[in-house]
Amino acid sequence: MGSILAVRTAQDPKVAGLVLEGAITSVPQVVDATVPGWLRAFLPITIDPDLAALDNIPLVTRFDRPLLILVGKDDDETPPVLSERLYVAATGTHKSLLEVPKARHADTMTFDAAVQAYRHFLDQM
Repeated sequence: MGSILAVRTAQDPKVAGLVLEGAITSVPQVVDATVPGWLRAFLPITIDPDLAALDNIPLVTRFDRPLLILVGKDDDETPPVLSERLYVAATGTHKSLLEVPKARHADTMTFDAAVQAYRHFLDQM
C-alpha cells in the first residue's frame, strides 16, 4: 500500500524521481492477483469504494521523471504482474523495471542486483 502514497506524493513537481518496490496498481487488482477464485466463492471480499478507487496507473502515465520499479520474482503479496503493468503504463523516457530472482515481498534491496540497479538509477539523476 506504500506505493499508493508514493506515487501520489511523486506528483509534486519538486520530486526528482521515484523508486517503487513491490508496487501495486490498485487494490482490486491485488485481490485478483493474490486471492484464488475458488477461495472467493467461500470468502467474499468487499473493498471499500474509496480504497477501490485508488489507482496508480493513471498517475504513472503522467509521471515524466525517472522511475525505477523493483519487485521480487517470488513476491506473492504484490506479484510481479502488477509492477509490469505499472512499467508498461509509465510514459516517461527514463524508466526501469527489475524483477529480482528469488526475492519475495519487501526484500529486493537485500539482493545485489537491486542495489546495483538503485545505484545506477541515482547516478543517472
